[in-house]
Amino acid sequence: MLHDFCSKTNKGWQCAIGLDFFCPSKNRFFFGNSPQNYPKGSESRCGFAQKRLILWENPFFQPTNLTKKLKIIYRDNAVTVFQSALFQTNSTVVQTEDLVLVVDPNWDADELAAIPQDLADMGVTCVAGLATHLHYDHVMWHPDLGDVPRWSTPGTVRITREQRAEVLAPLLGDIPDDLIEIAGHLTPIAGTELDWRGPKAIVHEHDAHAVHHLALEIPDWGLLVSGDMLSDAELPYPDDDDTDLVRYREGLDSLQEVARRSRYVVPGHGTSGTDAMARWDADRRYLDDVVEKGASDDPRIQNDEQPEMHAKNLERGSRTPHR
Repeated sequence: MLHDFCSKTNKGWQCAIGLDFFCPSKNRFFFGNSPQNYPKGSESRCGFAQKRLILWENPFFQPTNLTKKLKIIYRDNAVTVFQSALFQTNSTVVQTEDLVLVVDPNWDADELAAIPQDLADMGVTCVAGLATHLHYDHVMWHPDLGDVPRWSTPGTVRITREQRAEVLAPLLGDIPDDLIEIAGHLTPIAGTELDWRGPKAIVHEHDAHAVHHLALEIPDWGLLVSGDMLSDAELPYPDDDDTDLVRYREGLDSLQEVARRSRYVVPGHGTSGTDAMARWDADRRYLDDVVEKGASDDPRIQNDEQPEMHAKNLERGSRTPHR
C-alpha cells in the first residue's frame, strides 16, 4: 500500500514509497519499493496524504499492446484500463496491493485470456467481477479470472437470468462455447456498496443506456467507471426498448454530482480521462438539443456507428412529450 508521508532528514526529504509516489512540487511520479531521497534544501512537500488521488496523469505510462487487438490504454498503481479494438470497448481493473476487482472484461477469447495473464504477471488475485449492465459485451468472463462473485444490480441479474439466451445471442459464433457458457452468471449486489476488501466502492444505479445500469465510484480515489455513459467516442444512446431520451436524461442527471467530484472517468467505450464533468455537460447538451431542437452539432455524430445512433435518437426525440 502507499505510505502517505514524507519526512525531512539531514539529507533532504525522504519519501517512503509503497507502489509509487507522487511529488507535487516536482509534478512527477516516483516508482519503487524503497525510500527516495530528494536533494537537501528542496522545498518539495512530497506526499502528505496525497495518496493516489492525483495519479491520473501518469507521465511514464505508454500504451501497451497485449494482443493484436487488446491494449492497455492506461495504468497506474491502482487502475488498469484494457481496450479492445472492437468498438473501443474497455475492461477496467481496480487494484489494491494484492487483489483486484475486474469490471466488464471483454471481447475475443485471446483478449479475455490476456487479462488474467497480465494480472498473474503482476502477482495479484482477482477477488470479484462487476458487470455495469446487461448487454452481452459487459457480462463476459474468463475461467482464469477465477470462480468469484461477479456482481451487478439485482435488476440486471434478474433480466440476465430470465432472458439469458437473448442477452448472449450476439456472442454466438464470435467466442468459444465454453466462454459463452460462463458468461452472464451474475450475483446481485446487496445495497449500494460492494462488499470487498478493497477501497469503498459505491454503485450508482439508473435507467439510461440500459435499465438497471450502474456506474461504479471509488470516492477516495476520485475514480468513476461509468459503463456505457460519459463516452468521448459514442453519443448518449438508450439501447433498450425500456428506456427513452427522457429517462436517459434523468439517469444522466443522477450522475451529475458524481461526475463533478470525480478526478478520472473510464467509460465502457472510448478513452478514459480527467474530464468527467465536461463529458457530462456534452451529453446533457446533446440530449437537450435532440429533444428540444430536433438537431445537434455534436462532433461525435461523425464517429463510427454514430450516424445511425443519432438518427434513432432524432426519431425518439420527435416522439418525446417534453419536446
